[in-house]
Amino acid sequence: MSAEPSVPTAEAAPINGLPLWEAAARYCAKRLVKEHQAAFDNYRSFLIGGSELELPRMRGPGNLTLMSLLVSREVFVAAARRHSRALADLETDFRRHIAAGTVSVWGVQVEPTLDRHRTRLSWDWGDALEFDWENNAVVFGKHRFASISCAIGPGRSALAPASAAVAKRSPGRPTWPIAELIEIARGRQRQRPAQVEARELLAIFRKRHPDLTPPAEDSIKIKLGKIYRAAKQAGEQA
Repeated sequence: MSAEPSVPTAEAAPINGLPLWEAAARYCAKRLVKEHQAAFDNYRSFLIGGSELELPRMRGPGNLTLMSLLVSREVFVAAARRHSRALADLETDFRRHIAAGTVSVWGVQVEPTLDRHRTRLSWDWGDALEFDWENNAVVFGKHRFASISCAIGPGRSALAPASAAVAKRSPGRPTWPIAELIEIARGRQRQRPAQVEARELLAIFRKRHPDLTPPAEDSIKIKLGKIYRAAKQAGEQA
């Protein structure tokens, strides 16, 4: 197993591909899409001139008291947090679809080097992608892809909305960053207690990929058994 995730694949993008946000709205769980829309509408209602740094709009008589201003600010903060949570949930669901191969993503690499050809991003990157919704772009580490186009991946026969249940990953195909943690674990002697070993794996992951958001230490700890069983199996097959 390579220490690096799969590279993008040179495949033609579908003619009927959707931009990033339209694809998320179509393929993600409808419950999450509706919650995000409601949270965004509520959050936007507090903005003045489109800037969240402005004071929230107050409806009612003038001469606001300090208490009414503070209460309004608390409501605004609550609305902003609700929107942030809703967007995070939607992004998590969309990443799972990409990692499972139920949604394919094509783009043109613009950083760190420019590539004029549109390529399909590896499904192994799904769990680590960051979305730039406003500019229809995605980021994986130092790699930035623009002009994104999305379509149904293999196993989906029709261009239909995704169900609330996320498609299961294929057996034996660990996704990023688990695949990288398995690679790191190969040849290592598991430490005790589990928290120590999780911290060691995390440190190595950060050293290898300083530009990526690392998995949480507690998440690694929970998955240590799975990681080392897969590492042992990979070693036996090598």
